[in-house]
Amino acid sequence: MAVNVIALGLTAGISIVVPLIILGIVIRKNPMERIRILLSFFIGAGIYLVMEWGVKEQGLKYLFNHTALSDFMERHYIPYLFFIAAAGALLALLPDLLVIRFLFHRQVSFAKAAMLGMGYAMAEAVMLVGYRSIYTIIELLQDTETNLNTETAELFLSGYERMLMMVIHVAVVVSFVYFIEQKMALRGSIITMICLTMAAFLPGFLIAFSLKNYYEVYDRTVGLVLVYILLTAGAFCGGVVLNSLKYSLKDERIDSKQAILLYRKKAEEKKRRKQKNKSSCSLKEE
Repeated sequence: MAVNVIALGLTAGISIVVPLIILGIVIRKNPMERIRILLSFFIGAGIYLVMEWGVKEQGLKYLFNHTALSDFMERHYIPYLFFIAAAGALLALLPDLLVIRFLFHRQVSFAKAAMLGMGYAMAEAVMLVGYRSIYTIIELLQDTETNLNTETAELFLSGYERMLMMVIHVAVVVSFVYFIEQKMALRGSIITMICLTMAAFLPGFLIAFSLKNYYEVYDRTVGLVLVYILLTAGAFCGGVVLNSLKYSLKDERIDSKQAILLYRKKAEEKKRRKQKNKSSCSLKEE
């Protein structure tokens, strides 16, 4: 049980604590954009929550109740997975496009773009595995005889998967921002749709070949190995893209060391003037 609790705790930490730590570091390193960075993070999280509950979940519920989608899923599982992945990618893309073009007027720095993606990725991680991990830990601590349906190794891997998906999603959003800033919104939208669809579709596609009810070409272990090799490769490519675009999206007016030092100097001077004025007012009252 102790190992399971550790695995679940790590998954919850990766889903909740790690993104918040990264957010704090980014805010600290970009003092001139603190409010906008925080706003981007919460907008990203809000986009996922609204799209997941208000559109994707309710939309699927409606389709299952009023159409033959359930029959289609049983007969054509792979096309069904692709449909869900493509729909989710579209629902994630459209709000990002509106936020970037109209709310921020294309004035999106690397930090804001990354935190927009991180907010979405954190909300996704919390809803998929984060809160469930915490709930399961509580159940295990209350009843030590509780049996889990998931293997311990898979519990550890779920946290690793969320970490990889965070990198991938942040890289996709930052790339999308870059395309918009370069006035290539259509090309960027197509590439973003493809990346988000593949990131959601391919893991399910590979796992489907290990399911008894569908194809059962190989066992689940082989499927998981293939999935994590794919996601690791995707996250590595995402890291390379992020490392490249942090220079392309850099704004010397707010991102350079000189600009940050000047901003902090002015902030300290403003603080000293306030303290001086406060001291003067106190002396006059006396």
